[in-house]
Amino acid sequence: MTWTPEIVRARFHEAADTERYLPLPRIGSGNGFWPVYHYTAEDREGWDDAARTDNADRWSRDRKLTREAISRHDECLDWSIKLLANETYRHIVWKWAFCQAYGRNFGTLCQRKGWVRTTTYGRLDRSFVRIAEQLLSADILLRLPDEKFLDQPETAAMRPIEFAPRTQARAVHPPFRTDRHVDTLTTPEQIAAFSKYLVQTNDGRRRRRERTTRRPVAA
Repeated sequence: MTWTPEIVRARFHEAADTERYLPLPRIGSGNGFWPVYHYTAEDREGWDDAARTDNADRWSRDRKLTREAISRHDECLDWSIKLLANETYRHIVWKWAFCQAYGRNFGTLCQRKGWVRTTTYGRLDRSFVRIAEQLLSADILLRLPDEKFLDQPETAAMRPIEFAPRTQARAVHPPFRTDRHVDTLTTPEQIAAFSKYLVQTNDGRRRRRERTTRRPVAA
């Protein structure tokens, strides 16, 4: 198994979920791209009891995070800074990840922000593809997230992406076929006629260049 955009996407989902339970304040976090959000009455409309309870005690809940989960979280922070030069793309990736972690609809967020949905999802998908390609290129050890984060629905624009095998041999083209050389000037008369044609052609080209540049051209 190797890095794929889907695995990278799952890693960011896990990183956002992990960050929910990290002690605050924390230096270097995805919240640098996703400011702490206070839910309004409008946001809480339609929540069930489980959602209200989760929101009320998510910071005080006794949940033990493993060193591996925190390490994978920190890796995602590094990827978003080092492998995504465009800050807009970093914001989109983390906003999507926290939407997944909090069970919010990313498409609704796009609508609220006034973002074109297809454009935003396209940037999101390209971000995951770019990170996966660079991790493959750098031979970074594959680290899978917790299994529950691997079973995710695809985004609106994401399509399964298959990378070509890295050891794939270059295609070998068959040699080009050329016609056998045949000398068409077989008599002295033909050679003389062709020589005359060359002199006339070269003279004509020289005169045209002189008219264009308005200066003599050596014969």
